[in-house]
Amino acid sequence: MEQSLKLKLFRKLLSKQGEEGFSLIELVVVVSVLAVLSAIAIPTFSCFQRKAQATAALAAIKQIHTECEINKSDTGNVGTFTPSNLNSYQIQSDGSNSCGGASGTGLISAIPTDTNILPTFILATNSSELTYSFKGQTGTNLTDCLGFICQTRQGNELQARIESEEFVVEGSYLERGCSAYAVVEGPTWEESESNAQKLNGHLVTLNDLEESEWIVQNIKWVHPENNTAGATAYWVGLTDADNEGDLKWADGSEVNIPVQSSDNNGSEDYFSLVDSGGLNDLTQNPGDWSMGHWQMQYGIAEISICN
Repeated sequence: MEQSLKLKLFRKLLSKQGEEGFSLIELVVVVSVLAVLSAIAIPTFSCFQRKAQATAALAAIKQIHTECEINKSDTGNVGTFTPSNLNSYQIQSDGSNSCGGASGTGLISAIPTDTNILPTFILATNSSELTYSFKGQTGTNLTDCLGFICQTRQGNELQARIESEEFVVEGSYLERGCSAYAVVEGPTWEESESNAQKLNGHLVTLNDLEESEWIVQNIKWVHPENNTAGATAYWVGLTDADNEGDLKWADGSEVNIPVQSSDNNGSEDYFSLVDSGGLNDLTQNPGDWSMGHWQMQYGIAEISICN
């Protein structure tokens, strides 16, 4: 479509030659349209280029793993792999291409020249596990990792807007991958979820145990007054209030992490994340022992920051 528009514009320009010439308005319109088309095309091309570079690096490190496994099976020795000539990436290992990985860690890494725009891929030779590190996030879902490459983050104005809300706990804003997190007020699950929605998000969805552990280690924990437990818990998006036993996240996502429920009477419908890392299911009745024990006052909101 873009190419077709450009051709039409140039044909119009050519057809004008030999006639009365161009008006200033016509020239301005043509230049403006071409500028808009270029503004769309250049970032798109750059995105595809980066994604192709990362895909090639991922394919290379997978090939290294296969080659090393074959060599070890055939010879019984660690051996070496065939070096790869990659664009914007360098393969790092002991002696440059040892199948045993870097000395002391046993890792073979595909490291980009710019880690801000391209992911790092890491092969653990002892476990054969392949992981990525990108935009402050690590994991094994390589498809998601490649998807992050073409996503653009919202600017610092988002953090300023979130922190300006009175119901957001000061200094609680965090970013990880394509998510922003903030602690919001809410003595009940519904109040916390409502405040999260005011930030254009929901109470946090814990996609995996890595995310859960990261939040526990990095979120700002506020210990309420009269906290008899010496611990703190925040509401998260997990609930089965709509249908007993049918757990779901507030944003509609499926539950992919192991969850143990202590709900024996069907009234403990909302989950909280404890600063020790566990998940507890609670009621919202202030007279309930769990409410009095944890003194629930806050929830963790999650907002998407990638487009």
